[in-house]
Amino acid sequence: MEPNLTILIQAFNFFIVYLLLKYFLFKPVLEHLQNEEKEQKYIEKSISNQQNLLDEKIEQKNQTWKKYQNYFKKNSPQIKAELFTIDDMEKEPEILELSEKEVNEFSKKMKKALIERVENVR
Repeated sequence: MEPNLTILIQAFNFFIVYLLLKYFLFKPVLEHLQNEEKEQKYIEKSISNQQNLLDEKIEQKNQTWKKYQNYFKKNSPQIKAELFTIDDMEKEPEILELSEKEVNEFSKKMKKALIERVENVR
């Protein structure tokens, strides 16, 4: 069996096409993929660094916030205020029973006070 000349030419052509593809197609594509992978790693590292900085800033803000809360607790005036609850709101208001005499006296006092104020305004 002698090798056929066509098979040798096809093998030579295959080798030439392989070299052309290797240098003009595979090499640039592999370089591009490697560059993208490096860029992706750089971006991930940058994001990680920024996240760490953000976490540090948040921690500093929280510490400052706690510091000022404690300062306010220590230095704020102590005021006792009567707080109303929902239960207080749901109760019916107390209705005072007044006699007719008390109502008339109250009306006279209010009339007199209003007349004095109106006179002071003039």
